[in-house]
Amino acid sequence: PITDDLHPLKDFKNKYIDGIIILEDDLEISTDFYDYFRSGYQLLKKDASLFTISAFNDNGQADYIDLNHGADKLYRSDFFSGLGWIMTNKLWIEISKIWPKAFWDDWLREPSIRKGRSIIRPEISRIYHFSNSGSSNNQYQTQLAKIVLNNEYINWEDRDLNYLMKNEYDSKYLDIVYIYSLKLSSIEQLINGNVTELHFLWKQKLVDLAQEKNQYFTHSNSDDTTLYTKLHNSPIRYS
Repeated sequence: PITDDLHPLKDFKNKYIDGIIILEDDLEISTDFYDYFRSGYQLLKKDASLFTISAFNDNGQADYIDLNHGADKLYRSDFFSGLGWIMTNKLWIEISKIWPKAFWDDWLREPSIRKGRSIIRPEISRIYHFSNSGSSNNQYQTQLAKIVLNNEYINWEDRDLNYLMKNEYDSKYLDIVYIYSLKLSSIEQLINGNVTELHFLWKQKLVDLAQEKNQYFTHSNSDDTTLYTKLHNSPIRYS
């Protein structure tokens, strides 16, 4: 771990600093970027079940977002996006002593660090990654280059974000899940049937079915970036 004397965030323990926005130096921001965080931060302060507010949707390519009506849509997520986020003074005090020297974004996704807390993320990203270099050796640039940057200004001060509070959000979220869920009795129903798009999917159920039949399949969202309450909550298209 980096010592307090050398850490660039060493002054963040100052009680007069409530929170900071963490950005990398190769990001372009949207016109409503600061207003988005200003309003999101108010939510973060009053909902203890939240880990952070993120400006990034890891699956924010044009094919997977609502370009026409998604500019003001926000979601709770179980996945930490590391390309533009806000950290509270309280969180920094909690984790600063064990902050890693590198790959801190992966470290923040560890269950022992996130502790079941959720992340708020936008439908359409508020940041765009334009660099071809970095600590990840450019392995994600193909995907990052396709992320859409929001170009519609949203006056977030006029938006009531209380629907994102855990109790209210979870109740409505699960109602929607059960309305749009597809009951699968076998993996063949998915592979051989006419199912081309799923908006909600119990990840473990699908994994169990695939293992049972010793079959493999691929989908565009190959990791857990869209998970909330163990559900994928964005369209997953299969081929």
